[in-house]
Amino acid sequence: MASDLSIVTQRWVQKALQRFGLDWGLDSTRPWSELAARGALSGAHLGLGRILRLGNLQRELRHRGEMQWALWRLPLPRDPQRPLRGRVLWIPGWGDTPFSWLGVAAAVAMRKGFEELVILDFPGFHGSLAHSRCITEMDRIFEIACDIGKELRPEIVVGHSLGGWLAARIAMDLESTVQKLILMAPSGICGGHEDRQRWREEFESFVQAENAHEYGNRLFAKTPPGWGKLGSLFVPFLSREDTRAFLQSIDQRHFLDEGFSEKLNVLAKMEIALLWGEQDQVVPARFAQSWVKALPGTQLTTWADIGHMPQIEAPVRLVRWLNQHLLG
Repeated sequence: MASDLSIVTQRWVQKALQRFGLDWGLDSTRPWSELAARGALSGAHLGLGRILRLGNLQRELRHRGEMQWALWRLPLPRDPQRPLRGRVLWIPGWGDTPFSWLGVAAAVAMRKGFEELVILDFPGFHGSLAHSRCITEMDRIFEIACDIGKELRPEIVVGHSLGGWLAARIAMDLESTVQKLILMAPSGICGGHEDRQRWREEFESFVQAENAHEYGNRLFAKTPPGWGKLGSLFVPFLSREDTRAFLQSIDQRHFLDEGFSEKLNVLAKMEIALLWGEQDQVVPARFAQSWVKALPGTQLTTWADIGHMPQIEAPVRLVRWLNQHLLG
């Protein structure tokens, strides 16, 4: 697999491995499991930003008034034996960062066949704009996400948690462009008014976590080693005024099976792959059936031993699952 990398991507991978002290040759597939496992945790906020800049991943900063957000863009290696397909747009979840996805995205980027991988980086969400103010309105984050979708016109949209909600919202406006949605524990479809209200109450309980240990117990089926130090970076985020303002701005009309129910038929025409951890306490796995009911034909995969963060809990397995659906 590694022998197929372009020269530019090889350099990026080499520098990433060196940054983590991994010295295996590029002909080995071993680095990917180690990089994914170690990079998602211990390196997430200590070195991954620098790794992104070292390689061919280009950061574009966008502005609208006082708001700003970033796009991380990686041109992918091309295979002359395979027709070139379009872009892949990747959207992390609420409070998440492109950095936590680097190990997984790097492994996926090794596969040829797509023009470009673009990862969305929202302000205040622990990414490259972690010290910026969060977007405080769900309407505004919908607007920005949809504008990005219309600009990039991706063929595949990948989303996790809130990112899955946004991915589906983007796809609703790009019926002739988006061919496939790959969603991991997406919020946005809960089944009914009472179910939505119950989820809001559960999520409010989640954001009131008082320490990294409690937060980790909600995020993961089994808290990973080293989480305490990294998790302590997330706890203050939950109590920020702008964070709370965003959560308070979400209402019934934002749910896809409520305010956008007339557009669900657009999504039903697309190929949808859905992954859920059965021990997810942030967006519980019971909502998987709500998605399947709203969008018949959805390919649902559940993992019994995973919580809400597959890129950290099972990165190698996740890479295989993603590649299966990206190239399938």
